[in-house]
Amino acid sequence: MLLAVLILSIACATLVSRPRLEHGQRWLQVPDAIGLGMFCATGTHLSRLLEQPPIVAVMMGVITGTFGGVLWDLVCNEIPELFRDHRPYALCAAAGAIAYVFGALAGAPSTLSITLCAAVTISLRLLALHFDLKLPPAG
Repeated sequence: MLLAVLILSIACATLVSRPRLEHGQRWLQVPDAIGLGMFCATGTHLSRLLEQPPIVAVMMGVITGTFGGVLWDLVCNEIPELFRDHRPYALCAAAGAIAYVFGALAGAPSTLSITLCAAVTISLRLLALHFDLKLPPAG
């Protein structure tokens, strides 16, 4: 199995043209948005399980959700997309984490709060991508 993955990786790297790769990058944003929502929900939930204050839970959800992508880009020797494209990423995670906290404070079951967090984060990120929403650059 490992050999098949290695052969496929080499074939893709040598045969796929740049325009096709850029088109594929657009579709990679969908699983990335799903991952953002899932990791944000996990970080927020675990923080609340440790009885952290709501603001800490939100911060941990955002950090857990966003910094996996940052580390991935750094390993690939690229400037992290979080810092260069001005699309809302951490803001979507923060909105999802806040939704989780409000659900938890309202007494909702943890599964509902987790689902709410993931749904809000994923939905906002996909809407931002679909409408090409961008935040103003700092400075």
